[in-house]
Amino acid sequence: MTRIIIPKRPVSVRELSELFNVNKQTVYRWERQGIVIDGRIVRLQTYRIGGCKRIEPSMVAKFYDELNPLPIERKLTKKKETKLVEDAVEQARAWLKS
Repeated sequence: MTRIIIPKRPVSVRELSELFNVNKQTVYRWERQGIVIDGRIVRLQTYRIGGCKRIEPSMVAKFYDELNPLPIERKLTKKKETKLVEDAVEQARAWLKS
């Protein structure tokens, strides 16, 4: 799993590009066009102060979290759960007999 560095303070596009080791045009593209993942567009949020775009640490974290969603936890059916318990019991019995 890739580890992302979240800045401690608001950063400029240039600073974020240096932090992520990408071209600053890539950061602009993340903001304007976004990245298509699972059929939806994920964009990096920015805000402007004067003539400079800034990115808050929370915006970077949100962008990363949207690109890397947590896996959906699958629930076991009753039949599958029973089978897993029975298999565990069999393995425990075999281990106790040996």
